[in-house]
Amino acid sequence: MRVLAEITDEGFPNHAVDTIKLLFCNDELGTRKIKYVSAEDFAGSIKAGIYSKGCCTIGKIPTGYYNASIGIEKKGFDCAAILILPKRMQRITYMQTMYEMELPALVFAFKVEESKVKETHVFCVKENEPSAKSVLYRFPLGNVSSGNGSVCWGGNQLPQVTCLKDLDVIMTHFLSCPFNSDHYRPNENCKMKNWNLRDLCEYVQKVGNFEDDKLLVQVTVNGYRTLEELEKTIHL
Repeated sequence: MRVLAEITDEGFPNHAVDTIKLLFCNDELGTRKIKYVSAEDFAGSIKAGIYSKGCCTIGKIPTGYYNASIGIEKKGFDCAAILILPKRMQRITYMQTMYEMELPALVFAFKVEESKVKETHVFCVKENEPSAKSVLYRFPLGNVSSGNGSVCWGGNQLPQVTCLKDLDVIMTHFLSCPFNSDHYRPNENCKMKNWNLRDLCEYVQKVGNFEDDKLLVQVTVNGYRTLEELEKTIHL
């Protein structure tokens, strides 16, 4: 798709100086479309990137795709993405002990710059099909800040991300890495006072799930309280 712009008096004769003629050309289909806009609207569109950025191929989308933005015409791959894994049984490892439990629906928020993962945030939601107003809850296990949900990767080396689909690997990596007590705080990660992380894992494996209302703690940090606020915060 090519877009050609020129100042013209064809569209609005009484406002010739303020009129832009846009010619949209699809060379593959051999089609053309003409649109007239005011110079003010065209300038706003250029600033917002509607006509200047062009298009890029999204490629295959990862599991649980919710929303994403992709940078183009930059070195490497840039993106900001939110993915949601539905509530399901997972095998997790805590200090060399394996547990099988049903984790809540998980919200992953990624920021990738030049093919490198720069930010990873993990939260929970109670709905398997959340809406923009869905409330975010703290990830109840360790390795994740109870404040802004930032993941502590420690010494783990993450693979490069060259497309959105590669984020599947990062999510799998997060769940398969052994958890420890880093960033775990009783009564902050879950509602059970004085429980260490092993107490929590033993209990959840026994009952089978996190009993949402009993265990999960709502996020209170500005900018991360709902899925809608998270979308506005995690962007390119």
